[in-house]
Amino acid sequence: MTREHTLKAAVDHLRHLVPAQSPLDRFVHHNPLHAFEDLKFEDGVLEAAALYNNEPYWSEEAYRAELAKGRIQHRDLQWVVQREVLPHHVAGIVDRRVLAHALLAHPFEALGGEALEWTLSETDVLLRPRADLRPKTYNLLVAEAGGDPQRAVQRLWEACVSRRAALPLPSASGEAGVQRVRDVLLGLQGSDLDSLVHPVLIRWAGAFLDHGVSYWPMSDRNLGFFEAFLLHYDQPFDVGRPWLQTLRDEVRRARRDGLSASAVSLEMLDALGHPEAHWAEVLERTVMALPGWTGMFQRLADRPDTAPERLDAPTDMAEFIAVRLMLEVSAANWLLGDRPGKSLLQRARLLPDASAATPDVDPAWTLFQVCQMLGISASVLADLTDAAVSELLVETYALDPVRRRMMLHTAYERRFRVETLDAVSAHARRMATAPHTPVRVQCTFCVDDREESTRRLLEEVAPWIETLGGPGSYGISMYFQGLDHGHPQALGPAGFEPRHIVVERSLSPQPATRRWQGLAQHNLEVGSQTLFRGGLVSLGGVGAALPMALRILAPRLHGRLTQRPQPEVTELDYFREGEERDAHGYLRGFSLEEQVDIAEGSLRIMSLVKDFAPLVCCFGHGSRSMNNPHEAAHDCGACGGGRGGPNARVFARFLNDPRVKAGLRERGIDVPEDTWFVGAYHNTADDAVEWFDLQLVPESHRALLAETRVAIDQMRALDAHERCRKFESVPLHLTPEQALHSVENRVEDLAQPRPEYGHCTDAMCFVGRRSWSRGLFLDRRAFLCSYDPECDDDGSVLATLLSWALPVGAGINLEYWFSVIDNEGYGSGTKLPHNITGLVGVMNGHQSDLRTGLPWQMVEVHEPVRLLCVVEATPEALLKVATDHPDVGRLVVNGWIQLASLDARTGELMFFEDGGFVPWRPEVSKIPLVRSSREWYAGTRGLLPAASVVPAGGAR
Repeated sequence: MTREHTLKAAVDHLRHLVPAQSPLDRFVHHNPLHAFEDLKFEDGVLEAAALYNNEPYWSEEAYRAELAKGRIQHRDLQWVVQREVLPHHVAGIVDRRVLAHALLAHPFEALGGEALEWTLSETDVLLRPRADLRPKTYNLLVAEAGGDPQRAVQRLWEACVSRRAALPLPSASGEAGVQRVRDVLLGLQGSDLDSLVHPVLIRWAGAFLDHGVSYWPMSDRNLGFFEAFLLHYDQPFDVGRPWLQTLRDEVRRARRDGLSASAVSLEMLDALGHPEAHWAEVLERTVMALPGWTGMFQRLADRPDTAPERLDAPTDMAEFIAVRLMLEVSAANWLLGDRPGKSLLQRARLLPDASAATPDVDPAWTLFQVCQMLGISASVLADLTDAAVSELLVETYALDPVRRRMMLHTAYERRFRVETLDAVSAHARRMATAPHTPVRVQCTFCVDDREESTRRLLEEVAPWIETLGGPGSYGISMYFQGLDHGHPQALGPAGFEPRHIVVERSLSPQPATRRWQGLAQHNLEVGSQTLFRGGLVSLGGVGAALPMALRILAPRLHGRLTQRPQPEVTELDYFREGEERDAHGYLRGFSLEEQVDIAEGSLRIMSLVKDFAPLVCCFGHGSRSMNNPHEAAHDCGACGGGRGGPNARVFARFLNDPRVKAGLRERGIDVPEDTWFVGAYHNTADDAVEWFDLQLVPESHRALLAETRVAIDQMRALDAHERCRKFESVPLHLTPEQALHSVENRVEDLAQPRPEYGHCTDAMCFVGRRSWSRGLFLDRRAFLCSYDPECDDDGSVLATLLSWALPVGAGINLEYWFSVIDNEGYGSGTKLPHNITGLVGVMNGHQSDLRTGLPWQMVEVHEPVRLLCVVEATPEALLKVATDHPDVGRLVVNGWIQLASLDARTGELMFFEDGGFVPWRPEVSKIPLVRSSREWYAGTRGLLPAASVVPAGGAR
C-alpha cells in the first residue's frame, strides 16, 4: 500500500468516527456511537470513552445515590453479581461474589500520598466505623474491642499499616499508545499545542462554514477550505502571531508547487515525525481534539442540502485535517526552537521532564476499607497470612472502578426493565378480556414518545376515539414551501434528500403578502448580522423596543398579538400530471401512482388496512419556542428535524381523492368512500393544534369533527397539566387550564431555557395493537408503533416497521443516554454560555469546539436506560428480522437496545438475552389500578412506574 493509500484509509476511517450532527435547523437525533455498534454495548462504550476522552458511565456516587433512594435495589446488585462474577473463595474467608456485592454497595476510594494524609487528619475515618455498614457487619467489626467503635477502627487501621510492606499494588494501566507531539510536550513541559492551534483553526472554520452570521462573508469559499486558507495566508503583511511566522513559508511553497491537501498532510506527518504505521492512530487523536468542527465539515460534505443556506463552499474533512496539521507543525517549531533532532517528535522527546509525579495509591488504605465492608476485625486480619491478604487485595483491584460502574449501571437498568415488563404483562392480561367502546373516530400520530400522553389522555376523555402510531412523515419525503417560508424546507427522513416539492399558495385576494413576509423573516434570521442587512435592522431598533419589552414582560400576550392569522383558504400544489420540475430540478408534486404507493405504505405500516372509522384525523407534530438553538431537536425526526404538519396535510389530501382510494382498493385496502381524512398539526411545546383544509370537510362529517375537536381541546389541557409537573418552576397545584396557559407562556418566553423537555425520559418502544397498551400509563416514555400481526401474513410489514422504528428509536434514546452520562463530553453542557456560530452549531462563548449532543437543560430529568422494545410478534419472527436487517440485528444482538416478544392474549413475554429469547419471570403479577392518569401522577414530579388507567365503568 502506498503512502497516499495509507493516508486515505486513515482519513476514510475517521469519517465514520467524527460526530454526524447536522446543522441546528436540521438537528436530528442519532446514536453518537453509531460507529461502534458492531461491538457489544459494554465494549463499545469503553472504546468510545477512550477515543473521545469521555466517561463511559455515571460516577459510582451517582449510582449509589440511586441505590439509597431505592431506584436500584440490593436484589438488582445480587442479580448482576451472579451474572458477572464467578464464585471463588477468596483468602479463605469470603466468597468473591460477597466481596463484589460489598464493593458495589459501599463507597470506595483509592487514596495515597497527601490526599490520604488529609483524609486521616481532617476527617473522622479513624474515630468511628463507616456509617454505611449493616448492623451485622458493624457488630463483627467492634466485637473484639469490647464494643468500642473508635478503638476497633484504630486497631484495624494499625493492623493494615503493619501489613503495608507485604501488600500488592494495583497493576499499571498500561501504555498510553501512540503519542502526538502535543502529548509529549504537554506531558514533559505542560505546553499545549492545541491552545495555540485551536483559536486560529476555529476562527477559520467558523468563517468558512458561516451561513449568515458573520459581518463580512469570507471570500474565495468556492475554492474549498484548503485552497481558501492558503490564498488568505499568502499575504505580504504580518500574520500577527509569532508562532505563525513559519506557516507563511509553507503556504507559499504549497501554492508554488501546486500541492494538494493530501500531499501537504503527508509532508506535515513526516515533519512531525510519525511513522506510517502510526498515522491512523495519530490522526484519530488529532481529530478528536476538535471533533465538533471536524464532524461538521464531514456532515456538510455528505449532505450539503442540510446547510441553512445553499452556499458555494464545498467542504472536505481531509482539507480541514491538512490545514490543522500545517498549524501544528508551525506551532511545534516555535515551541521547540532550535533543538537537535530530525523530527519534531524526536526534538520534543529530548526535553527534560518537568512534570510532577502522580500521587501513589496506599494499599493499606484499600485494605482498611475492604475490611470494614466485610466486617473483618483487626484480630481476624492478624490471623491471615500475607498470601491470603494479598489475594484479597488482588480480587479487590480486579473489580476496578470502570467495571464497578458498568455493573452498577446494569443493576440500574435491570430495575427499570423488571418494573416495565412486569407491568406490560399484567396490563396485557387484563386488557385481553376488557370490554371496548365502539370506534367512531381514528386519530393517527407520530410514534414520538411525547404523543404517548396525548394518545392516552385523548382516549380517556373520548373512549370512542382509537389512536394509532406511525412515522410522522406519513411516508412523504418532500421539500415544502409554505406561505410563511422564505425558502423550501426539507421534510422527510434525514438520510435522504427529497426529490419532490410541494408549494402552498393562497387563494385570498392578496396571495403574495405572506410569502414576502416569510422571505423577509428568513433574511432577518440568517442575515441580520451581515454588514448591509445588519445595518438596516439596527435602524429599526428603536421601533422594536416596545415589542421587545412586551415579549420579556408578557410573553404569551406578545405571542397572541403578533400571531399571524391564517388565510381563510390555501391550496397545495401537490398533484403532478406529467414530469414538471422546478428551477432546482425537483418534481412538482406527486403523480397519482406515487400517491397510491405512499398511501399504501403508510396505511400498511400502521396496520390501518380495515375497519376504517367515518373520520380519520392525521396529526403531524413539531415544536416552536423562542431563543432555543436546539429547537429542531424537538421537531419530528421522521421529517428530518422539520415540522410534520404539511406531511399530515398532504397525506390527508391523498386519501380523500377517489382515484387514490380506487388504487388502494386494487391493492387490497378498501377505504370506504364516505371515510374522510383531516390533516392537523400538534405543537408539542404548547399543545396547540392547527387544523387544515376544514373548508373541504363534507357537511355529513362536520358534527363528528366538531365533537372530536372538543375532545382534542380537553386533551390539550390535560396533556399540558401532566407534563408541567416536570418543570420545577411550575407549581403542582395548577388546574389543567392554568397549565395550558403556562406552557403557552413558556414557548414565547425569550429567557426560557426549558420550553419543553423533548424526548427527555424516553425509554420504551411498543410495537403492536393498541388494544393491549391502551390505558397503560407510561409517563411519556414510550414510542408507540401500531402493528397488527393478523394483517401481516408474511412478516413483511413487521420487517419494514422494525427496520426504521428500532434504529430511529435507538438513535434518539442513545443520544439522550450519552448526553446525560457525560454531558460535557457527549452532550453540550449548559446552555448558558452557548453562542450560535454560522447557524450551524453552538460554541461556548466566542470560541470553542462546536458543542455536539444535547445541553443539560434538555436532559436533566432523563434516566439513562437503553431502549426497551416490546413487540407483539413471535421470537422466531423477531429473529428473522434481526437476521435479514443488519442495522436491527446489530442493535439487538450487541445490546444497544433491549428486546422482548409479547403474546398479547396471555401476557407472556420472552426476553432476548445472551443470544436468544428466554421466558420472562415476573417479580410481581399485579399493576396499580387508577381512574385517571391525573390520579396517578398528582403531586409528583419524578418519573413514575406504569399503572392501568381504568375510567369509571371500565369500558375502553
